[in-house]
Amino acid sequence: MSKLNSTFAATAKTFNSGNPDRNGKMPIILVPTAGKFPGQRTVISGTVAENEGFETGSNYLVKCSEGETSEQYGRQFVFNNIGKLSAIETLDVINKLGAAKPVEVVANVAVNEEVEA
Repeated sequence: MSKLNSTFAATAKTFNSGNPDRNGKMPIILVPTAGKFPGQRTVISGTVAENEGFETGSNYLVKCSEGETSEQYGRQFVFNNIGKLSAIETLDVINKLGAAKPVEVVANVAVNEEVEA
């Protein structure tokens, strides 16, 4: 299995099923609208979201980089906010990146090479 490093567009929304992090901030979920993204792994802590500048209800271009795999939590991903997108920019990104496409990342498979998605 190869490491997932990609760029995708997403809308930041409050993740209502989560609990506040140690700083009391609610997690957010990045709901993809275009490009390849790690399926079932787009929830980030509220503190990380705040530090990256993600605001709920806004659209963003997001860089996804896979880090070291955790024995406890599995494959780990870092999401960097490349920039906020307007409605027109979001449509342009959808045309360039294609429809949102999840990449299976939950299965326990050894990761041994890196590929740009």
